[in-house]
Amino acid sequence: MFNGVCRSRNISLPKLQFVFLFLMCSIYSSEGLCRSSLFGEAKNQEANVQEWKEFRSVDGLFTIQYPSTWELFIQGTITHLIPPNKEGAISIIAYDDENLAPNFTESWLRDTFSSHKPVTKMESIQLNNWRGYRQEFALAEKGLNLRLVAVTANAKHTFVLMTATDLEAQMLALRSVYEKIFQSLKLIQGDATAEQKN
Repeated sequence: MFNGVCRSRNISLPKLQFVFLFLMCSIYSSEGLCRSSLFGEAKNQEANVQEWKEFRSVDGLFTIQYPSTWELFIQGTITHLIPPNKEGAISIIAYDDENLAPNFTESWLRDTFSSHKPVTKMESIQLNNWRGYRQEFALAEKGLNLRLVAVTANAKHTFVLMTATDLEAQMLALRSVYEKIFQSLKLIQGDATAEQKN
C-alpha cells in the first residue's frame, strides 16, 4: 500500500510548502502532461466514470476516493491522482502536528499560493468531518492556460493541502469528477463536526 503522508515534526512548514509546489509543478512540466485535447474527449471520459476506488494513507491521516480509470502514485510525501489523458492531476499532502491551531488552514492556503493569480475569493468550507478553505487560481505553463483549485482541511491535529490542476477547458469538462474526488476527502485522525456538537 502507498504512503502519501508526512508525520515528521522535524520538517518545517515552509520546507513542506516548497517541496509541495516543486513536486506539483514537476507533474505539469513532464512530457505528455500538457498536451492539448478535444473538449469532447474530456466529456466522454467523464461519462464513462463508473467504478471508484478508495485510497487510505498508511499513516492513517486521510482517505480519498477516485475513479478506477485514474492512476495513483506517490512522489516523495505527496499523493498524486492522474486522469487517463494525463493532462492534469490532483495532489495531496497531509501533515500531523498537534501544536498547530485550526486557523492555520487559512494562512497555509494564503501563504502557499501568494504568488499565484486568484480567480475566486478564499472561502471557508466544511465537508465530511473537516473544516478548511478553498480558492481557485489561474496559471500559465509553457504558453498554456491552467486552472488550479486549492483546498486546505483540518480535523483535530491533522492538516491536508489538496490541489487540482488542469487545462482550463479540461477542468471545465471534468469539473464534476474533480469535485467528487475533493468531496470524498475524509480526515480519519479527528472529527471536527463531532467536536463542535459536544
